[in-house]
Amino acid sequence: MIERIGELGTAKVKQSTGDLDIFGDGRVIVLALPGRTEGHTGLLVRLAGAGDVLISGDLYHFHSEISSGVVSRSNVSRAYASGA
Repeated sequence: MIERIGELGTAKVKQSTGDLDIFGDGRVIVLALPGRTEGHTGLLVRLAGAGDVLISGDLYHFHSEISSGVVSRSNVSRAYASGA
């Protein structure tokens, strides 16, 4: 696996400002998930027979942010992070 990291320099790259259906069939979708940082995304994978799986990370720094609705000062933009 480490040997293949060098290949990333020649990989095709596509920028997107919203959701992006990777294969055009709805099975793997990069979802725009506005949050702590601009460009935050998740991956929705639709598995035949198993259902949908949402892969995401770094949603909250502290549990208290969920219940209090307080936006962390480490966000790039409070307005962006709160959806304003």
